Amino acid sequence: MFDWIEKVLVHEGLFSDRKSDRGGRTFRGITWRIYCEYCKRNNLTPTRSHHENLVDEEVMAVYISLFVDPYRIKQYESDWVKEAVFSAAINHGGPQAAYMVQKSANQALRKKLKLDGVVGPITLAAVNGLAAVAFVNSLAIQRILFVDRIVVRTVGQGDDSQVDNLVGWHNRYTRFIRPTLGDDQ
Repeated sequence: MFDWIEKVLVHEGLFSDRKSDRGGRTFRGITWRIYCEYCKRNNLTPTRSHHENLVDEEVMAVYISLFVDPYRIKQYESDWVKEAVFSAAINHGGPQAAYMVQKSANQALRKKLKLDGVVGPITLAAVNGLAAVAFVNSLAIQRILFVDRIVVRTVGQGDDSQVDNLVGWHNRYTRFIRPTLGDDQ
């Protein structure tokens, strides 16, 4: 349906329930909490068995209703921007991703969008007015700094459980960085 969603799902894997993953039980990037929220909105009864066996159509329905539509991801002009923003939304949560989008646009534009975590017409126009490579590079850097702060904070509190996740997070986010302005996918 949307190639940019499929490109992100390649990195999400299937079922996972690692102690060091604070998202907990996850299937194709859909945490148990997100799955329960989707079920509640659609008058469905969440079950662990169903969560672990969602079919492709259900995975897409969850992502579209809880991330793509509320955060207006289809309204970005570049599929590369859509992919990067969608990846941020499912990894960091929609509101945090929206904040990162605004902060990244501010850095690329050298302007000051209001950092309110709401993707409205002003944020969309700002991002769509940027070269995709400038915006996506900035967003990738915002994501790296965000997870680095998590690890530093938790290690400072005597909890090193997130350290094991850091390389995977960095790999996931640095794949978006392009070294030149000539490649504006």
